[in-house]
Amino acid sequence: MFGLKEQEGAPIAREHAGAVECHCMSQSRTLVVAAIGAGAFYLVGAVALGSPPAASDSPERVAAWFSDHQNAARLYAWTAAFGTLAFAIVAGVIHGTRS
Repeated sequence: MFGLKEQEGAPIAREHAGAVECHCMSQSRTLVVAAIGAGAFYLVGAVALGSPPAASDSPERVAAWFSDHQNAARLYAWTAAFGTLAFAIVAGVIHGTRS
């Protein structure tokens, strides 16, 4: 019934689904990949953004900087978003191993 069959020692086990494969990644590998990804995203974003205007600059100068660097600011926003997601995965893996 629905891909389930009874086997010795186990009341119900699923039959092997031919098209579905599980390429499971260990927690340690996930942690390393996510940590490297988070660092890489933040590094790429910071390099792309360059040096932003100072807090003491005039509003006109800040607006002009954003006008001149709009693509870099957009790239930084995307890399910061994906870097934060990767960092959240790192935090989740670390929290999951401590519980």
